Amino acid sequence: MKFYTTGVVVAASLFLFSCSGESEVKSEESNNEEVEYVEEVSPGVFKEVLPCADCEGIETIVHLKDDGTAVILETYLGEDEIPYASFGEWNSDKGNVTVAFPDREIRYKAQRDAIEMVTDFDVEEATTLDYTLEKSGEKVDFSKPFWADVHYFYMADAHIVKFGGKTYPVVADSTNMEMEQIFLSTPDSLREDFTSRLKLQMVEAEDMEGTNKEHAKIIEIVEIPRVAETTK
Repeated sequence: MKFYTTGVVVAASLFLFSCSGESEVKSEESNNEEVEYVEEVSPGVFKEVLPCADCEGIETIVHLKDDGTAVILETYLGEDEIPYASFGEWNSDKGNVTVAFPDREIRYKAQRDAIEMVTDFDVEEATTLDYTLEKSGEKVDFSKPFWADVHYFYMADAHIVKFGGKTYPVVADSTNMEMEQIFLSTPDSLREDFTSRLKLQMVEAEDMEGTNKEHAKIIEIVEIPRVAETTK
């Protein structure tokens, strides 16, 4: 499974995109309507299949939430086809939307019921490809498997993961036990920010008190912190 840095590869493909065969991605060449940009963007879910330099297209879902947080799901079609989830925060300045992650930013310009991904708010894009995501009534569904970089923690028989500003208990199974051992083998001083790349699925399960709650099920350990690799 190969991973891409959200926004960096996609933004670069605004200039470098070339792909043999047919793709489901949209092209501005087939749309002669004049683009109307607006200064207000409402929270919601935006979705489209965007161009990809070396795959069939990137199914992209952007959820701009009312509380200022954002989720972006990207599925590289024709490959593993399990979405990679990125969690950040968003803000808008006169229709210029910035979604910020700890290590990068993605920019969009607001249209009426749509957002267009751009590399720079003030520079016209030198591409004929369409990077516009249309507003969708679809909900972001984490009951299906997804990849994500999440913070894992274990203390006093409590296993948790944190992502998107929320904390979730983890289903107790063999994969979680493996994650626990990796965590415990890491020096105490380095456990505070134990961020790992995991394949997850959100499920209903009983907590330690017998109450049904939303849990994160670890399906696969994809990548662990480098310090943990050296201490195993």
